[in-house]
Amino acid sequence: MINSHLILVSGPSRSGKSRWSEQLISTMLEVTYIATGAVANDDKSWQLRLDEHKKRRPAHWKLIECTTNLPNIISELGQQENILLDSLGGFVLHRMNDDTNTWNDSQFKLISALESRNTKTIVVIEQVGWGVVPVTMSGNIFKDRLGQLSQLLELKASESWLVVQGRAINLKKISIE
Repeated sequence: MINSHLILVSGPSRSGKSRWSEQLISTMLEVTYIATGAVANDDKSWQLRLDEHKKRRPAHWKLIECTTNLPNIISELGQQENILLDSLGGFVLHRMNDDTNTWNDSQFKLISALESRNTKTIVVIEQVGWGVVPVTMSGNIFKDRLGQLSQLLELKASESWLVVQGRAINLKKISIE
């Protein structure tokens, strides 16, 4: 069943997904920004990217940084709060050590939590596999899980955007299922 409040924004790295998502939700007064890409190392370039995101966000937006407990965090938010979830890659990364059954349980809990929302909910999803295909088992697990989750959520979303080179394309309007 399609949730009229669920909007997906996907695209490759550095395509403008986050900026487009921020624009889509910019007219909402109550916004909770859920960030899944917390820095766990000394990667200065990653920290600079996070700083860019922080500078663009309006001061009145609430921020939640989360790793593995994403479905519960979404379920516990009030129904008046609009959500910008940036991004599912962080959620998948934090669940990489899950066995297949645990992963499936986690992704279906996430989908259920997102489906239950009655306010605008924008989910940013990285598109991987457009360039170099991972040669490691962990890289392929990440790619496959993210791709599977993306396809499952697309079936539930009222809007699905692909952002490439800073341009947003409405996939629901120009594509064939």
